[in-house]
Amino acid sequence: RVEARSWFPESPACKGSVVLTSEEVPHHTDELDRLQAKLGPRYSLVRELGRGGTALVYLAQDTKLHRRVAIKVLQEHIGSAVGLDRFLREIEIAANLQHPGILPVFDSGGANGFLYYVMPYVEGESLRDRLLRDGPLPPREAVRIAREVADALDYAHKHGVVHRDIKPENILLEERHAVVADFGIACAIGDAADERLTISGHTVGTPTYMSPEQAGGERELDGRSDIYSLSCVLYEMLTGRPPFTGETAQALISGHMLQRPKPVNEVAPHVPAPLAKSVQKGLSKKPGDRFDTPEDLSIALDLQIGASVRRWSRRARWRVAAIAIVVTAGAAATTWLATREPQLDPNSIVVFPITERDATGLLSGAGQSAAIAIEIALEQSHPLKWIDGWARLPEDVRRDPLLMTADLSRSITLDRRAAYYIDGVLTAPGDSIAVLLNLHDGRADTVIERASASGLASSTSVEALAIQAALDLLPSLVDPGRESVLPVLAGREAGAIALCIQGEREYRLAHFANALDLYQRSVGRDSLLALSAMKGALAAFWEREYEAADKLIGIAVSQDSLLPAHYAHLARCIEGYETGDADRAVSECREALTYDPDWAEALTWLGEVYYHLMPSEPRPDSLAAFYFDRAAQADSGFAPSFKHAAEIAIMNNEPDRAVAAIDHMRSMEAFDEENELLLSIMIECVRSGPAAVDWEAALQEGEWPVLNAGTHLAAAGAHPDCGEASFKAILRHPGVSPGIAWGAVLGLQGLLVSEARYNEALALLDSVKAAGVSRVQMLYVIDHLAGAPFEAQASGSAAFGRELFGEYYQRGSSETQWAFGAWHARTRDVGVTDTIAAAVQARAEETGERKDRLLAHALAGHLAYVRKDTLEAIRLFEELQPTAPPGTPILWHFSEPLAVEKLLLAELLLSRGEYQRAHDVATVFDHNQPIIYLPFLAGSLAIRYRAAVEMGDQRLAERYRARLLKLGRQDLLPSD
Repeated sequence: RVEARSWFPESPACKGSVVLTSEEVPHHTDELDRLQAKLGPRYSLVRELGRGGTALVYLAQDTKLHRRVAIKVLQEHIGSAVGLDRFLREIEIAANLQHPGILPVFDSGGANGFLYYVMPYVEGESLRDRLLRDGPLPPREAVRIAREVADALDYAHKHGVVHRDIKPENILLEERHAVVADFGIACAIGDAADERLTISGHTVGTPTYMSPEQAGGERELDGRSDIYSLSCVLYEMLTGRPPFTGETAQALISGHMLQRPKPVNEVAPHVPAPLAKSVQKGLSKKPGDRFDTPEDLSIALDLQIGASVRRWSRRARWRVAAIAIVVTAGAAATTWLATREPQLDPNSIVVFPITERDATGLLSGAGQSAAIAIEIALEQSHPLKWIDGWARLPEDVRRDPLLMTADLSRSITLDRRAAYYIDGVLTAPGDSIAVLLNLHDGRADTVIERASASGLASSTSVEALAIQAALDLLPSLVDPGRESVLPVLAGREAGAIALCIQGEREYRLAHFANALDLYQRSVGRDSLLALSAMKGALAAFWEREYEAADKLIGIAVSQDSLLPAHYAHLARCIEGYETGDADRAVSECREALTYDPDWAEALTWLGEVYYHLMPSEPRPDSLAAFYFDRAAQADSGFAPSFKHAAEIAIMNNEPDRAVAAIDHMRSMEAFDEENELLLSIMIECVRSGPAAVDWEAALQEGEWPVLNAGTHLAAAGAHPDCGEASFKAILRHPGVSPGIAWGAVLGLQGLLVSEARYNEALALLDSVKAAGVSRVQMLYVIDHLAGAPFEAQASGSAAFGRELFGEYYQRGSSETQWAFGAWHARTRDVGVTDTIAAAVQARAEETGERKDRLLAHALAGHLAYVRKDTLEAIRLFEELQPTAPPGTPILWHFSEPLAVEKLLLAELLLSRGEYQRAHDVATVFDHNQPIIYLPFLAGSLAIRYRAAVEMGDQRLAERYRARLLKLGRQDLLPSD
């Protein structure tokens, strides 16, 4: 999840750069001896201080000058990519920086991929150490440190050097003064970010503090990138947390590029508002909106906190003098910052419901439909962006739009930083309908354009008239000469357009069954209305009507030339989702968001992809939470983003946040009984414990919500007691349907295995086997592969399988062969594994079925493993990607989630010392969907714990330690 309590492990680059502690880090004598031989007699190595993905740091003695130094040695693959000449050139530039706030470089050298540089050994601590020990700093102290860093950066920038990796680890506190380390190394590596580094997965910079332009891959960075990073550090000093958090680099990068950070003084109310504004300015997405130089940032901080200026340039003194004149004149800079008018987005338009003036009541509710029609019209006219005004109105005004005032409309418009808003009137004179629209300048609150349309009630619709009037407004909003014809609507049948817009209204309220019916009727009237087909596919997915979804998305994609570009990308995203191609879906949705990063529909659907499918990125569950939150922030009137956001909040032990989302959905009348039951069960159990839930009464209302609640609460070991209570209640309930009962068995046995309650798990499985459910045989095997001591039971299942399906299980399904093939590989039976793998490969070539191909590939990896070809096994396992489409949900599958392969891959990577990759692979077991991940959870947490320890990330290690203890798995932790 992406929240303040989730911390991404810092990039290992430059970790522990030059700060010594009293504890010696264990080292390998052979490695030290090899390095000593390369360094020669000038430096005598003492011990290793720390290591990471970029470099290793050693304490050494300078034998010539008789002083202790720290030597940083680049990892060999990094050094080879950088090259000696480039490295020495960049280090030389850094070495010429002579400033008391910059850690000097004494020496550098190397050859053939062995590159190093020498720095002073600093007696002190890093800012990271200080924050870990003391937490948030007092504002005055935080500003003092930030200004000293800004002073050093300003000097470096004036000498043409950009740091690129400002973070607490690289800010050293020497006798309380801040000193910046590692100038030059980030630039050297950045210049060498070619294929070799890209393939190795190396990230230049630290995602937690990375500017949007650096995160976006821009190579030509200027000093404003460092200003952004320093503002991130200042944010953390003031609040105790960085502005964006997450457990994957991608989640952090998405935050920096798309999300507005919560203001400092909302997180830490004691921070003065002017200081918070300066931090917010430093965190602006666009470099041009930040401070121009670190000196400007330093001056702003000094003015707003009242700190003394340590080193002022003549230019700085003149600037402060000028500001003092303004203060004397009665307009203090802080007041100006707080009261100046906000910048407004000229492409943003708030659309309010059209007021209905009709005594007959025939137009009741049509005003909101007209507003949705206008929104659709604007949505097709990139770069225009609409904002839903209805969702931001007070509840009494929503019920009666006649209560809306100009002051309220303008206030909402300015609050959303929109330059314009649209309102209007809908009337029904005689047998006609008329729509009048007003386009307002949000700042001046003047009407700058009016447009109207009318027609006979018998032959036109409110929606069609609203679109016609909106088209007449477009020339006032877009560039002169721009064509304002809407290809998605132009020439389409009026009745089909009306049905499409009515469907949109139902869809936005999460009334998916109604929306699907309306969209299908729209396509039935006009098969070329691609928008209805695409939106209908979305509604069908929510309703689990997969055949309808397949048909509708096929229509939309075949006619994507009739859609605007961003809609065409969204349609292809949905197609990727429908086929289970998660990576393609992610790519297309992100392309759609390049047109408008705040497009709630694309953000929500990207969250859906991460929530239900399994893209190749680590921690898809945290990315799902991130995008649902972004969608809710972007458009609070778009109900579909709130349901899963509420589920995630409960799973993350934030029931109050979930209640707020639920209340919001209720206010929009966007809730159905099944979802209400599901979320109420989850909230009550998390808040008050399993005993507080009336499970029998809940099962009487609906079996599926109870099972769904159990799977969500058990996922990732979030609330195992609630998950267990749910599953046991289902198994006790008389007359429960077999499918629901089987789901409860899968969940309960997985929880029991994860908590090492093996006798209970075996008793459950044995009872199911005694009831005649033969598929349970495979669970003995899978649980054994997950680490459960079920060797005898797994061996018995293999014997049962050979008797039933043949010596090599050839009469069974490919999934049967996969399970037993993986088991034979784990028992090191090369011959049987080879034969099974060949049989499944032959089957895949014959059928061409997706699942057969997937399992053949998995068995090839197991065969490489049993042959002890570790590199080939890693390659094959890394190529595997779950591709089950939504119609065959990955939630209940044994093989599709690739749990066996993912855990084995993480183990192999860990054994090779590839700790970050091992950690990232193992995070997949936190995904909320596959129930078969539960028995593998404890093993994956143990791998993540060991990887975090090896990477030196104690905070991350402690988090995994706590999770293992919560599961009662002390046996997987090293003894103290």
